[in-house]
Amino acid sequence: MKKKFTCKECNKIFEADPICKEYLDPVFGPCFTFVANCPECGKESTEYRKPKPQKADVKQDFPSCTTGTCYNCS
Repeated sequence: MKKKFTCKECNKIFEADPICKEYLDPVFGPCFTFVANCPECGKESTEYRKPKPQKADVKQDFPSCTTGTCYNCS
């Protein structure tokens, strides 16, 4: 079963057969992750994770303040 991986060294996304790598986390104890060797540079690569969608930067239109004491004016 092939999975997607990303290489941080050459910034490449590729599919490969996963290798289970076990490690000891100081907080959670025994853990595992899937890794694969990059076909370009041969470095160990981690699983590809899709970036989370970003919220659109919505600016709210507020009426102009003449006194300078409102939240937007300070």
